[in-house]
Amino acid sequence: MSKRIKSWSSPRVNRFLVMLESVLTAGIISIPFMTILYENEIGLSHEQIALTQAAYTVVAMLLNVPLGWVADRFSRKFANIAGDLLCFAGLLLYARAQTMLDCVLCETFFGVGMAFSQGVDTSLLQHFADKEDASHDHKLFKDSFGLMSSLSQLACFAYYLIGFAIGDLNVRQVIAISSAPFVIAAISAMFIRDDSKKLEKTERSPFTDMKRIASWSLKNPATNIRIAAFVVSRELTHGITWIFTPLLQFVGIDGKWIVLGWAANSLMSYAGTKLARKFGSKLPEWLCFAAPVSLVTLAASIMYAKVSVLILGLYVFFGMAQGWTRVIMMPNLKVHVDERQQVTVESVAKVFSQLSYIISVWVIGWAADFDLKYAALATILLFVPFAIPIALRLKHQEEREKAEA
Repeated sequence: MSKRIKSWSSPRVNRFLVMLESVLTAGIISIPFMTILYENEIGLSHEQIALTQAAYTVVAMLLNVPLGWVADRFSRKFANIAGDLLCFAGLLLYARAQTMLDCVLCETFFGVGMAFSQGVDTSLLQHFADKEDASHDHKLFKDSFGLMSSLSQLACFAYYLIGFAIGDLNVRQVIAISSAPFVIAAISAMFIRDDSKKLEKTERSPFTDMKRIASWSLKNPATNIRIAAFVVSRELTHGITWIFTPLLQFVGIDGKWIVLGWAANSLMSYAGTKLARKFGSKLPEWLCFAAPVSLVTLAASIMYAKVSVLILGLYVFFGMAQGWTRVIMMPNLKVHVDERQQVTVESVAKVFSQLSYIISVWVIGWAADFDLKYAALATILLFVPFAIPIALRLKHQEEREKAEA
C-alpha cells in the first residue's frame, strides 16, 4: 500500500496531473461563437465587444498579484481548483446573458477565476520537473512546458472541431457545454500533491510583501526585460483575435465554417510550439523574440493592403507566432525567479500583459469599426515600436549573462 501511495505522489505523476489540468482548460469550445453571441444575440458593436473583453482583463489585472501571492503563500493547488470552478460558473452565466451588463458580469467571474489560476500551472510544473531532474539546468521543465503547450494547442484544435460538429446547436447551448472541461480540470487538480516551497512572511502587511516582490522583478535586469518580451510577444497576436470572426464574415464565410478557421489557427499554433521545441533552445533569446514579431508584422502589413479569402490565410502566421512564444517566453522568465515567489512574479508579468491588452483590444476594436483592415494596421503601430528596443536590450542582457557565467 505504501508503495502505491509513493508512486501516486511521485514528481512524475504530479507533473502529469498539472499538465492534464492545464490542457483541459487550454481552450473553450464556444470561443469562435462568442462574437456571434455578442453581435447577433445581444447586439453589441465591435467597440462594445472590446469594452466587454476589457472587463475581464481589468478584474484579472487588479487581482492577479494579490491572488498570485495567496497561491505562493498558502496553496497553489487550491488556487488552481478555485480558478477552474469560477471559470465554470462564468461560462454557465454566459449561456444566459442578455445584455452587455450580463456579459461584463460573466467576464468578471472569468477574470477572478483566471487570476486565481494563472501562473500556478507553470510554477507547479517547474517544481515537479526540477525535483525529478537532478541536473538543475531546467531542461526537463522547459521540455515539459513545451510539451504542455503543444498539447494545449491540440486541445484547442479538438475543441474547435467539437464546436464545428455541434455548431447547429443554439450558441448558448454550445457555451454551456464549454463549461464541462473546467469541472473535470478542477477534479484532476484535487489529486495534485503540492509540496512546493511556500512563500515566507517577511513583511507585516501582505501588500507590502507583494510590493517588495513586484519591485524586485521590475528592477532586476534579468527579469524586467523578459517581462517586457513576454508582454509584447503575447499581446501582439491577442487583441486582433477578436477581429478574426468579423474578417471571415466580411469575405463571405458562413458562421459554421468560421469555426474551422479557428481550428486551423490552433493547428498552426501547435506547429509553432513544435518548431519552438525543436529550434528554440538552439537560438538566442533575442532572436526567439524577434522572429515571431517579424512574421506577424509582415502578415499584418499584407492584410492591411488587402483583405480576401486568400490573404486571410496569412492568419496562420499569427497562429504560429502564438505557439512559438507560448513555449519560449514564460519559461525564460521563470528560471530567473526564486521558486517561492514564482506565481507572484508571473502575476506581475500578466498584469502588464493585461494592461497592454486593455489598450490594444480597444484601439484595434475602434479601428475595426471604421474598416476591418485597419485592425491589422493598429496591431503594427501598437507593438512594433516597442519590439525593436526590447529585442536589442534582450540581446545585450544575454551577452552580459554569458560573460558573467
